[in-house]
Amino acid sequence: MQMLRLAAAHTRPLSRGFITSNRIVYSREVLEARKNGLPIVALESTIVTHGMPFPHNLDTALGVENIVRKNGAVPATIAVIGGKVHVGLEDSEIRKLADLTDMAVPKVHTWLFLFATLNMCWVVLRQGVKTRFGTCSGKRMDRWRLFTKSGNLDGANSKSCYSGSTTVAATSIIANAVGISVFVTGGIGGVHRNGHITMDVSADLTELSRTPIAVVCAGIKSILDIPRTLEYLETMGVPVVSYQTTAFPAFYTPLSGYDSIAAMASPQDCASLIKAQRDLGLQNGTVIGVPIPRDAVEIDGDELEKCIQKALIEAEMQGISGKNVTPFLLDKVKEVTQGKSLNANMALIANNAHVGSQIAVSLAELIENEGGKGGHGVKLATFSPKPWSPETKIAVIGATNLDIVSKFSASVSEEKSAEGSVSFSLGGVGRNIAEACWRSGGDPYFVSAIGSDPAGDIVQAKLKEISMPMTGIEAIENATTGCYNGILDSSGNPLSGVADMKIHDVVGKSGSTDSRKKLAWILKDKKPHYVAIDANISAQALNDVVNYSEDQGFNVITVYEPTSVPKCTKIISLISDSSNSPEETWKRIKATFQVITPNVAEVAAMLHHARSLNLLPQEYEHEFPVPDQFTSISTDDGPVHAVMNGAIALSTLFRVVVVKLGRAGAFIVSREVPLPPRSQNAEMVTFPGGFSIVYVPSLHKEGVPVVSVTGAGDSLVGAMVSALARKGVVGKSMDGTALTEAVCEGMEAAAWSLRTWDAVSDRVGTKVQDGSNVY
Repeated sequence: MQMLRLAAAHTRPLSRGFITSNRIVYSREVLEARKNGLPIVALESTIVTHGMPFPHNLDTALGVENIVRKNGAVPATIAVIGGKVHVGLEDSEIRKLADLTDMAVPKVHTWLFLFATLNMCWVVLRQGVKTRFGTCSGKRMDRWRLFTKSGNLDGANSKSCYSGSTTVAATSIIANAVGISVFVTGGIGGVHRNGHITMDVSADLTELSRTPIAVVCAGIKSILDIPRTLEYLETMGVPVVSYQTTAFPAFYTPLSGYDSIAAMASPQDCASLIKAQRDLGLQNGTVIGVPIPRDAVEIDGDELEKCIQKALIEAEMQGISGKNVTPFLLDKVKEVTQGKSLNANMALIANNAHVGSQIAVSLAELIENEGGKGGHGVKLATFSPKPWSPETKIAVIGATNLDIVSKFSASVSEEKSAEGSVSFSLGGVGRNIAEACWRSGGDPYFVSAIGSDPAGDIVQAKLKEISMPMTGIEAIENATTGCYNGILDSSGNPLSGVADMKIHDVVGKSGSTDSRKKLAWILKDKKPHYVAIDANISAQALNDVVNYSEDQGFNVITVYEPTSVPKCTKIISLISDSSNSPEETWKRIKATFQVITPNVAEVAAMLHHARSLNLLPQEYEHEFPVPDQFTSISTDDGPVHAVMNGAIALSTLFRVVVVKLGRAGAFIVSREVPLPPRSQNAEMVTFPGGFSIVYVPSLHKEGVPVVSVTGAGDSLVGAMVSALARKGVVGKSMDGTALTEAVCEGMEAAAWSLRTWDAVSDRVGTKVQDGSNVY
């Protein structure tokens, strides 16, 4: 007891030297941010473990982090992992917290740091702390009290260590102690209803009165006593302001019926307020209330209040009191709102992250302009800002690989080994498509698999470097991450390659019994309007996509990327695996996969396979002469006559065929979708039988070195899908002009990617200026 009193006496102020010791584990991203003076935004982890059900908690947590990155700051989600305080979590750690479905995850309410000289810190938790699955007993809480320097719990091995999520109070203390000034959360705690009788007041308010940090939130939940909470904060000297309004928000609704002391018109105004407090040396925090976006408001405030009042009466009649009242009220809110509270929660935390990260960047700039220091700097995290939406419109399904590319220095060598260059990069057709889609403004949910092996660790680290979302990538135990070893000639053209892709057979299947990781469940949950899928994945996954498309009335635009000659026929082989008649099966396949994107060799292979199954009508086995507009086209894979006629024949089986012609550009071929006579730099030619071909020339200039062609075609597909989604193209009434414009945007992405070792250039999404000063 004497030791605990001594601990309490030394908890304010916290020494940064103590905090930055080995008692704090920083993520690689946060470490780099501290080193380079980047603005950092603190995020709590309770939203992952207690705020939402899986997988919405995981999607939201990773999505919020990406919003922070897009605005030029670095996210630092704070939690306890394996008995140590973590500032910044790796995606795999967030994933583990989010997916803890069979064990309790305690909320860490209050931290007391002690005895740096003894190489240990004490963590004291309130008895009976709320967990995701009930209330921890006193005996269980005793096991939580000691975390040693090594991270072991109570002297046991590391496997006995527990993990905890930090609340607003705990996150505030830790963030302030490590020099973070801005903290984003959903909402803060407050004075509970009847709190003037029960004295039930959230520890969040106490910490805000003595911890100098700005908390950006959507206000206080309506289940609490909002006027008494605001009065308490005023008494404790905590300024409460609202963003772009004087009205103080009430979490699910933008209006609480009460006003803040001031309206902050911009992130710069908020930053000025924070800096003024900093300059004056004030030790209190600030609450910045950000109203939930109007278009996300689905809950009527009056109806919500009626629900709460009714629930309070029920709680009293059932003898529910103390800490058990809040979860009871929240359950009633969820029940009455029929899930709308979850959608609102996701929308408001995303909006808070957007505003909070802008405030952090503005604060960093203010401090830097005055020559100040303190964990901030004028540098911004490198990221191209793009709009983010809680609604997933695009799903990409396919391979994630570690690419090893070897390129000869000379065109010919008589030796068994020759000089050249070797590089490592992210690859996998599906992953390349997802990155190109993401870089060009899309927000894809990428479904893939990697192994829990060194190659998988490299892939995750590289994805982290480019800030690409990894929510749907499953790390599978005892599996080998996909690898591709490509051999290129001195011009960057492929000569040969070795691929180990066995893991991709399980994409969407999931090696676990958790149905939420299976593709059919993911599609049903996400309800994407656009799907891109590569041929690396299994026939089962292809059938899952067909079933999903049918459930959506075949109004989903699904793009099939054939991937390679050996795999491209997988989609056609579905007809042999079905118990339905061939005619009915192919009708469903064609209605699902509305756009296919083969290269020249894949067109020939798919046609050969279709003919072997008697799928190709004899009346369309016709040879058309090459029109004058196409005579100048030269491809590396065959004469334009054969390519053109092969594409026309294949278009009898699919609505739209986009044939990648390598350096020559692309053909868009269709008999069912009206294509425009001319669009941008593309020109259309019609053929007997209702066939149309639009030729989209390459934007790559002759004489400009090609570094690698590895991801150019995938970049085209990803940017095309992003453009289709942005233009709102829908399946049954596909707009040929918008489709052509989307392929033209894809051609820009392909041209950028030809000039880099990376499969997808970081310039993808940058507009080409007449082609004159880019390529």
